[in-house]
Amino acid sequence: MSEHWKSTPNYWCKFCSVYVRDTPFARRNHEATGRHQSGIQRSLKSLHRTHERDAREKDRAKSEVARLDALVSGGAPSSSKAEGVIGRTERDRERPRQATTEERKRQMAQLAEMGVAVPEEFRGEMAMAGEW
Repeated sequence: MSEHWKSTPNYWCKFCSVYVRDTPFARRNHEATGRHQSGIQRSLKSLHRTHERDAREKDRAKSEVARLDALVSGGAPSSSKAEGVIGRTERDRERPRQATTEERKRQMAQLAEMGVAVPEEFRGEMAMAGEW
């Protein structure tokens, strides 16, 4: 069997993307190089960055779901949403909600900002630029 040649096995260093001889001396020398150390640090930074990015995306998704739930329920918290739907009758759902005077003033101010002509009946209450 001494006539059969066997090469020294190599292992793949995932941090440096190179093959290194699989002997204790070669491994120790490779792991002590600056290239290997910086590769390890780069890998750790990448892991932390992706973990933080995933956490931010998860938080963003939760806040988006909460925002959409608030829109669907009309601004009520999600826990009281079920109680509010069960307690309503058909007559309550059919009757549209009347806007208060404060809401109407705010709506008219928004219309004026967008450049939409505000009806004459509301112009008396609003101070519109360029009109006396």
